[in-house]
Formats: sequence, C-alpha cells, structure tokens
Amino acid sequence: MAEAASFHYRAFLSYSHRDTTWARWLHSALEGYRVEKDLVGRETPVGPIPASLRPIFRDREDFSAGHSLTEQTSGALEGSQFMIVLCSPNSAKSLYVNEEIRRFKAMGRGDFVIPVIVEGEPGDPERECFPAALRFKVDSDGALTDEHEEPIAADARPQGDGKDGAKHKLVAGMLGLGLDDIMHRAERARRRRMRNWVAAMGVTTAMFAGLTVWAEINRREANVQRQHAVDALTAASKTANTLTFGLAKEFRDSAGVPAALVKNMLDRALQLEQQLAAAGQTSTEMQHSEAGTYLEAGLTLTAIGDRQGAFNAENRARQIFETLLAQNPGDTEWEPDLALSYMRMGDILLNGGKRDEALADFNKALALRQKFADKEPDDTVSQDGLAIAEAKIGDVASADGRYDDAVAAYDKSVAITQKLADHHPSPRWQRELATCYERLGGALERQGKHDAALADFQKRLEIAQKLVDSDPNNTEWQRDLGIAHGKIGDVLLATNKPDEALVSLRQWLAIAQKLAASDQGNDTWQRDVAIADYKIADALIASKNANDAVASYQKGLDIEEKLAAADPGNTDWQRDLFLTYDRISGVLSSEGKRDEARAAMLKAEPICIKLAAIVPDNPYWQFETALVSWTLAELGDNKAGRIPAIVVTLTKMKNQNQLSPAQAELLTDAQAALADPPAK
Repeated sequence: MAEAASFHYRAFLSYSHRDTTWARWLHSALEGYRVEKDLVGRETPVGPIPASLRPIFRDREDFSAGHSLTEQTSGALEGSQFMIVLCSPNSAKSLYVNEEIRRFKAMGRGDFVIPVIVEGEPGDPERECFPAALRFKVDSDGALTDEHEEPIAADARPQGDGKDGAKHKLVAGMLGLGLDDIMHRAERARRRRMRNWVAAMGVTTAMFAGLTVWAEINRREANVQRQHAVDALTAASKTANTLTFGLAKEFRDSAGVPAALVKNMLDRALQLEQQLAAAGQTSTEMQHSEAGTYLEAGLTLTAIGDRQGAFNAENRARQIFETLLAQNPGDTEWEPDLALSYMRMGDILLNGGKRDEALADFNKALALRQKFADKEPDDTVSQDGLAIAEAKIGDVASADGRYDDAVAAYDKSVAITQKLADHHPSPRWQRELATCYERLGGALERQGKHDAALADFQKRLEIAQKLVDSDPNNTEWQRDLGIAHGKIGDVLLATNKPDEALVSLRQWLAIAQKLAASDQGNDTWQRDVAIADYKIADALIASKNANDAVASYQKGLDIEEKLAAADPGNTDWQRDLFLTYDRISGVLSSEGKRDEARAAMLKAEPICIKLAAIVPDNPYWQFETALVSWTLAELGDNKAGRIPAIVVTLTKMKNQNQLSPAQAELLTDAQAALADPPAK
C-alpha cells in the first residue's frame, strides 16, 4: 500500500444518504479530533501519525460542479487511505455504497475498511446492516465471491460502544494505535479540561471581585469614570454568561457529571451577577444581562431536576424585567422577555401540580403576547408565542376538569396555528397544527362530544399522513400517524363501535410494531406496542371475544414485564403492568375462570401496594389498593383477613373527604361484610 503521506484524504466516508445525520456527526467528530503533539510523527503499522485526521471525504462536502459523480468518486477512493462505512439497513440496500466498498477492496485495501454500525443488526434477515461487499471477499478481478468475511465493526448504537466509544475505535484504527491508549488519552484530556474549566471559574471569580472593588471606587468619581466602570462590569457580565453557561451546558450534557457540580457553577455565576449589580449604578444593558443569566439558570436547573431552584431563577428574571419596564414604561423592548419568564414559571408550577398559580402566570404571558401580536400581526414569532400561551391555558383547564374552558383556549390556539400553517406550509407548522387538533379533540372527548372529537382527530390523522408521505423515513412522523389512528380508535370504542375501532387500533399497532422492530432499545416504541395491544383487547371484549382479548392482553403484558424488570423504579412501567394484570383478571373472572383471575390479581396487588407507598397522599392508589384487596376477597383469597384492612383504608379516605359517591359504596359493602362474616 502507498505511504500515508501520498493520500489526499485520510478517509473516504461511505453512507446511504438516508443516514446523512450520522454522516455529519462522524465527519465533524473525526475532522475535529485533536491528535496530541507527542504522538505526531510516531511510526505505526499504518504509517507515521499525522497532526490531524483531516481531511475526511464526504461526498456532499467534497463533490464540486463540473465533474461527473463517477469520476470524483473514483478519484476520492484512490486518494483515501481508509474507508469508513456507516452500516445500517439503508446502506445494506444501497447499490451505491456497495459499489464504493467493492471498488476500494478491489484496490487491495480491504484491511483498511472500517465499518461503523449505526442501526440494524448484523445477520438479521430483515434488519441486516452490512452491505454485501462487506460480508463477502472480492477476487483478483475485483468481483464479489461467495466466500464470507466477518467484518469487525465499531458499534455506535447505545447498546454497543455508543457514539464516543465508536469514535475512539475509529481514531485508534486510523492512527494505528491500541484502543486502550486512545481511551486513556481521552480520559486524561477530559480531566484536564475539567481542571482548566474549574481554574477558569476561579480566575473569573477573582476578576469579578477586583472589578467590583474598582467599580465602587470609580462610582464616587466623575460621571465619565463611573460610566467606564459600568461599561466594564457590563462587558464582564456578558463574558461571565458566555463562559459559565457554556461550561454548565457541556457539564450538564456529559455523562457522569454530578448535578451538584452544575448547580454549584450556576450558584457562583448568580452570586457574581449580584455582586456586579450591587457595585453601584448599573445600566439597563447590565440589568438585562443579569436577567438573562437567571433565565439560562432556570433552564439548566430544570434539566437537572432542581424544580425549586429553577423557579427561583425564573422568578428573579421576572422581577428584573418588571423593574426595567417600570423604569421605562414607554419601552416595550422587555415585554417579550417578561412573557417568556412567565411562561417558564408557569411550566414549572404546572409540572409541580400548582395549577392555579400556573394559570395566573400563563394569563400574564398571554396578555403580553397578545399586546405584541396586535402590534405585529404578521410576525410569526409573536403569533406562535400567542398560540402556545393559549394552549398552555387549555392544558391547565383540562387538568382541572374545566373542559369548556379548555376547548375555548384550544380553539384559539388552533385558529392561530392554522393561519400560520396556511401561510407557511412547512412541516413544522403542520405538525404544530396536528398537535393543536389532538389537544382539542381530547378535551371534546372528555366532554362527551364524540363526533366533534372524532372530526378533530381525523384532521390530525390527515396531517400526519401527509407528513409521512412526504418523508416515509421520519420515525417521529410515523409515530404521530400511529397515535392518530389510536385516538380515532378510542373514540369509536367509546361510541360502541368496536369493529370500526379495531380497524384503527390495528393500524396503530402495525406502525408501532414496525418502529419497535427497527430499534429494540427504544422503550417508548416498545411501550406503544403494549398500549396498542391492550387497546385492541378492550375492543375485542366489547366485541364479545374474550379469548382473543386475553391473548392480546398477554402480548402487551410480555412487553410491559420486560420494561418493568429493566427499570423497576419507573412508575409509568409499573402502572402499565398493574393495569394489564387488572384487565386480564377482570376478563378471566367474567368468563368464570376464578382461579386464573385470582392468580392475575395476586400479581397486580404488590405493584399497587408499591405505588401507593411511593405516593401516600394520592387517593387514587390508596383506593386502588383497597379495591384490589376487595376483588381478591371476592375471588376467595382470605376474605375474612382482608375486609378489616379495606374498611380501615376507606374510612380514612372518607374522613379526608377523598371518597367519591361510587367509592363510598365499596366502603358500605365492606362494612356490611365485616358485620356479617362468612360462615366457617
């Protein structure tokens, strides 16, 4: 093989254009890789180590006008030391990728082909990821033979090496070094960066302390000098924002970085802003910078789970923006930022269950956004903000059970978004419009207005179908389409049309199964299959087909058991598992299969007890625990021993005004059973 220095490209990146996102990531990662200085020039089996891995040939980056694709491809292949192949079901079916591999191997460079698995499964007849030219040898004439090869690949999938691990394997192969050497160097570099960042924070703290003192001295001097101080502090504040939040985001997005470290960095940044603000007379620009710091802190604190800290930060930003508006009542520059702070606070409050407070903040945001939208009716940003505020108000009303108010708010959101979608027919606005119809349809369904709900869900389905038709490989849009079919199935089932419901629900299931098969590690897609299965089972019960219903429940149960076992702390998985056991028990009981029904309910009981213990103040799970115990008692499982505990639980709930009239009936039945125990 030719010397490395004689090649124009370090590597040729071969991929299906359906995997362009992966190609962009890998191209950027390799070209941006920093080869340590002590390695440069070292002799290895693949030649002396270069100062960088650039350039990497990627056709969309490197093809230029005036040459045919074939000429440039051949030239790039001949001028590349390595070939990197992104392996997926897409590339396995690509004649283009297969031919590039065959040509490269025909040049005698088969040992310099490095596969990287990004999707699919080697050897799987439906999801094969290796192109044929990787799986078979070529002869002296460059033709594929029937002699198998076993490609040794880096695996960028989450269940494999992951993106970082795959990148390091590629780097090791292209530099001719051992993987351990590359990994150790990467870890040392990471630690060095962290030490540098912490040191930078220390320097920044000292810099601000000095600037604060300097500003205080100059505050007492002439106005010109004081203004210099304020300008210097303002510039320093902007620098602090850029440095601190750049570091905080990188830390936050890095695996294994403690949330406490990120929070400590944010606390120090906020303290610095307070010191700067207290240094004397400040400019509106500096106050805006301080508010921006708090807004960014709120986002980061929300991401690491510190809800109270996030609320405090967003609230402080709100206070600063209100002060700026009070100082400059004719200046509306701060109103969009103030509206944003209200929206952020509302989201935090709504997620924390404080719906009344959330509604107050959403209404304040709505008033500001309405004012701005009235001034700029053609501004898409202001109109979009207005639609989002209306939708949030609808969400609060829906959570409160005020469905008339929810429908009114959602109607407004739909009208605004429909206008945006009509004027800007891009996928973004179409998808937002579909989401609006889904929200509206859900509220109408809960009102019992099934025909209106069905009409909105049908509109949502039509949009989803158009988006999928425009890009069949977009998995998000495929999932949207499946869920739209499911929503229609729900309404049809609620209106006693089980056969029609089954058609829609089975369409949902087919899409969900296809997505789940394409990525076994995607828990959300696996759960979609389980939910579709038990929705189908509900429809089968309505069609008086209990045997098939139990079989469908069992399919969903098999998935839910795996999800729950893999993540025992996930209460959503546990709740799904409980509900499916409960449904199966009910069907079996109605069929007179009491022993099987009791066995299913005995599996549901410990899950229910566990969930009730996690949220002891939630009356739903307290009642469910009592109801499960009552059902088991009715099925002959220790009735005498269960009834007293049921009465105690329900009486406590009654005393706390947590029993509905229907639930109170169960307490009456349990008290009667306790007063009249079964004969021995």
